[in-house]
Amino acid sequence: MVQTATVGIISALLGDLVIFALFILQSRSAVDKNEWNAREKTKILMKWRCKSFVFWSVWSCHAGFSIIYVLLFLANVSLQDAIKWLESCCVSLVQDLILVPLAVALILATLASFAICCSRKVQHKIENDWLADEESEQDDNEDELEDEASKGRWIEPGDVEEVEVASESLVSVTLADDPEELHSVELGNSQAGLRDSAHSEAAEEQRRSASAVLIDPEDDCTSIYSEH
Repeated sequence: MVQTATVGIISALLGDLVIFALFILQSRSAVDKNEWNAREKTKILMKWRCKSFVFWSVWSCHAGFSIIYVLLFLANVSLQDAIKWLESCCVSLVQDLILVPLAVALILATLASFAICCSRKVQHKIENDWLADEESEQDDNEDELEDEASKGRWIEPGDVEEVEVASESLVSVTLADDPEELHSVELGNSQAGLRDSAHSEAAEEQRRSASAVLIDPEDDCTSIYSEH
């Protein structure tokens, strides 16, 4: 009995120690620096490559030794003992891969749910940490979508408001024949200023051929027509 317990404990320790050592050897921590140079990059990459080489070397030796040991053990025992050993291995695998993870997950989930239900402080903290962040992200996304929609929105017929004004208050906008040259009209605050602007525009129109800009209200989009 003592011999069996000793062999089991030593075997478990050896297996767990090797796995733990390989885990530590393979772990890599992120290095955060404001400035990098070629020498530092080469040094860190070389360190990681050495760790990977040692990891795969130790893992290969351990796996090879375990396979050879199991084969030698099965070769020196009877058929019934080999079948019992296979059954025990299957039970151990099911326990380690299925039963233990499920039990740990169930226990942790139950304890977490119990703590949330019983402690108002924990509940408020979780709501502030998780739900508030999700709501703020959703609001930011909606604001961004609204900004993009307002920037890329076409002019709709309902956006144009039709206003009736007196004929003396009308101002005509004229464009020169040369597309690079734009003739602007200064608007006056009084009817006299509008008339003066109209007279000056009439003189200018005699010297240049102009094109009037019209908007078709029947079209869904804003359409530009030119009349000569």
